[in-house]
Amino acid sequence: MKKKKKLILIIMIAIGITLLVTGSGMILVTALTSTKTALTSEEFKEKAKVHNLEVEDVEITGQNGEKNSDIQEATYATSKNGWVIEYYIVKDEDTAKSLYLETKKIFKTYQNDMSEEKNETKKNYDYYTLKTQTSYFHVCRVDNTILSINAKDDDEKQIIEIIKKLGY
Repeated sequence: MKKKKKLILIIMIAIGITLLVTGSGMILVTALTSTKTALTSEEFKEKAKVHNLEVEDVEITGQNGEKNSDIQEATYATSKNGWVIEYYIVKDEDTAKSLYLETKKIFKTYQNDMSEEKNETKKNYDYYTLKTQTSYFHVCRVDNTILSINAKDDDEKQIIEIIKKLGY
């Protein structure tokens, strides 16, 4: 009887290892290595216009009016309802990570007991989404780009659809 239990245990372990290596192991590897493709400024503008957003290049300056050397390009895409998608191309990935974390920190100040949040970090991107009773916040970093939105929750479905189509 003990040999039979031992044999069953060995078979179960073998099946578990096989599943890990062939099936769920591949899912884990895919999850850890999945990537997104950063948009160029022109690609962002084209895709934003398809969604009837008004696109405008902006210059980000410091307190003394000097051009921000970290931000290479900044584009705002504004909806008819007044919410804005901010899109930045920054000098390098470290700068983008820092800007992502700063934006996420600002968004978290609006968090309360009724909030829902999602957070994900992968190989070349991070995203954070916060939904409160009245607002929807989203920030995503892909390589050296940042996409950020702060809007009323009434527009959440439309915004999510646009974010998906942008790949952010």
